[in-house]
Amino acid sequence: MKNLKKGTIRMAFVFDKDFGYKLHHEGHAQIQLIADGSKILTSPSLISYGKIIINKHIASKNPPSRAGYYIIPTVRMMYNKNLNGRYMTVPGIMSTVILLVGALMTSLSITKEKELGTLELLLSTPINRFLIMFAKIVPYLITSFISALSIIWAAKYVFEVPVSGSMGLLLLNTVLYILTALALGLLISTFANSQLTAMMITMTLLMLPTEVLSGMTFPTDSLPVVLQWLGKLLPSTWFNIISKGILLQGAKGGSLFFETAMLVIMVMVFYFWSVIRFKPRLQ
Repeated sequence: MKNLKKGTIRMAFVFDKDFGYKLHHEGHAQIQLIADGSKILTSPSLISYGKIIINKHIASKNPPSRAGYYIIPTVRMMYNKNLNGRYMTVPGIMSTVILLVGALMTSLSITKEKELGTLELLLSTPINRFLIMFAKIVPYLITSFISALSIIWAAKYVFEVPVSGSMGLLLLNTVLYILTALALGLLISTFANSQLTAMMITMTLLMLPTEVLSGMTFPTDSLPVVLQWLGKLLPSTWFNIISKGILLQGAKGGSLFFETAMLVIMVMVFYFWSVIRFKPRLQ
């Protein structure tokens, strides 16, 4: 079950106790097919393939002239027993909204100050540029966190998505994800000189790739390897894993260490890269 929870496998065959003895002496035995119900697009297909394998095995072993033994498959869906589509789409929509809104807020606010000329006045003060960029993040961090709380509340009480894990762990990772989105917005603002340009860059680089490459709408295993690696560069890819793991699987902090570490790395890279690119504008 640990491998199923980690996502390294999608389905497991669990054989009945004394499977071989019951099959050859009683003529029947049971096999349980346990699948990851949070992957609603692939789990039904996997269950069907599992039953086909069992039926082919029975057909190959039973003599055609008389009835032989038979195997009884039972199905169990973990984490989403009814294959409710909301359990998959709501965390994905949550990650997309937080990323787009956060990146847009910081990128548009800074490019607006560039257009009005007020940013140059701020940069003329003897304030460290690291503090200037951080100060631009703080107000939007508070605003985005309040928005994220409303989204989580709607997911739990309106869409009835279960919270199987720690709410504190979910909120902590949500704050980290918001910081990633805001730092990415700062980086985008260093490439844009107008609000329109910043908006176009943000929507082009984030909206469609987030929906297609992050695993929000469908599994990325079927995509070409190049696109799978591009998807790993998106913060939403890692937050999708974190949010679904906490909400549906009750994942602990240790099992999500790698995904959390990836978000920490992205925050640092986006923030320091934006500061470095912003340096020529200070001269």
